[in-house]
Amino acid sequence: MLCIGRITKVDGIRHFHDGKHRFYLEYRCNKPVVTSDLCGRCTGRTTDKIQSSGKFNHGRMDQTIPDHSHIYGGTHYQAGCIANGPPSTAAIQEAEEYHRIASEGIVLQNTIVPIEDVIIEDIEPVVEPVIEPVIEPV
Repeated sequence: MLCIGRITKVDGIRHFHDGKHRFYLEYRCNKPVVTSDLCGRCTGRTTDKIQSSGKFNHGRMDQTIPDHSHIYGGTHYQAGCIANGPPSTAAIQEAEEYHRIASEGIVLQNTIVPIEDVIIEDIEPVVEPVIEPVIEPV
């Protein structure tokens, strides 16, 4: 089994429309694991300031992208699209393809189902019968 750590690479840096601010393509760690979902390197990651370093914690593939990560699709990326203009259509298509490849076979934990997708059936409440205590005369 392979590690499910989410990582970035220097060659996965892409830019927003302004050409200055950046976001990252999503990769999956490819190290084998035996007893855990994460390899030793992914277990020990922190949130240092260099997103493309091998030490930065971008979370797990089976969870949403953490707010501190600059990976395509996360909250930082969404805010960057507003502040700096969205990247080119080609860059978006490339990022979506990298996400698809990285997340193959991964099932997200804590997936929230939109309310409109939840079907609520009219279920009649079950009323327990009331049992009267039997009091025998003395």
